[in-house]
Amino acid sequence: REVISLPAEMDVEEVAQIFDKYNFLALPVVDKDGKLLGIVTVDDVMDVMQKEATEDFLRVGGIPAGEDLPLDPPLVSVRKRLPWLMGLVILNMSVAGLVSRFEATIAELAFVASLMPLIADMSGNAASQALTVAIRGMALGLVGWRDLPRVLWKEMRVGLLAGLGLGVQIGVIATLLWRKPLFGMVAGIALAGTTVGACLTGGAIPFLFKRLGLDPAMMSGPVATTIGDLIGIGLFLSLSAAFRSYLM
Repeated sequence: REVISLPAEMDVEEVAQIFDKYNFLALPVVDKDGKLLGIVTVDDVMDVMQKEATEDFLRVGGIPAGEDLPLDPPLVSVRKRLPWLMGLVILNMSVAGLVSRFEATIAELAFVASLMPLIADMSGNAASQALTVAIRGMALGLVGWRDLPRVLWKEMRVGLLAGLGLGVQIGVIATLLWRKPLFGMVAGIALAGTTVGACLTGGAIPFLFKRLGLDPAMMSGPVATTIGDLIGIGLFLSLSAAFRSYLM
């Protein structure tokens, strides 16, 4: 009878998936020649996965250089956080550059600027939700590269339905606040389109980074949020500029 064993080079997440799927309490570890090197118990797997989960959580928060504890000296925490924050400044300059292209529209329609933070924030929220689901599914072994089309098809439908509801909501609010039904329509269409784009972006980026050999947990959040901001702000300002003469 064949004995189930683990190759020594197997990734810890794959090991955890095997233990979880078959409810093993312990498994032997063997080398390439099938010689016994030791055993792995479920307690060993739980300890390692707890550390992996902590590292993933910190990477999502932009802390790649080891664990950052609440009572660490300030300079230690700064060394871990500042490089990533400085990188995000450069990444987000793309959004600032996009906004600068619509300075004339914003100057003439000051009320447009009032909704820009909301559009950007909602695009980031929608992208974050989609990428969180994708990263968790990848970590649990539920989805892989071949499942990307199905994931995107699902996220597109989620974005359309959620975007419809959000678009109607912000359209009504904008109309009531500024007494401009056309502006309400522009805001509603922009937020609806932004939600679709953000869901697709958040669903796709973890798979693309994984395919390129990059860490999805580390890279996906900021990139997806920035792309979502570009889609949302770009669509909102483009529509506002197109209807500028009617909104004045």
